Amino acid sequence: MKVTDIDSAHMLIQVRHGKGAKDRTVMLSPQLLGILRTYCTRCADHTSEA
Repeated sequence: MKVTDIDSAHMLIQVRHGKGAKDRTVMLSPQLLGILRTYCTRCADHTSEA
């Protein structure tokens, strides 16, 4: 998954090469969006320290 696969404005996420090797767009819950934002922030902080 890439950051560009997340559409927070429309609360959607792009799943690439899912079951049956098909791409899908699925709904994104507000809770998961918060978790992903925290994860991305922590990863960005970690990589900037190196």
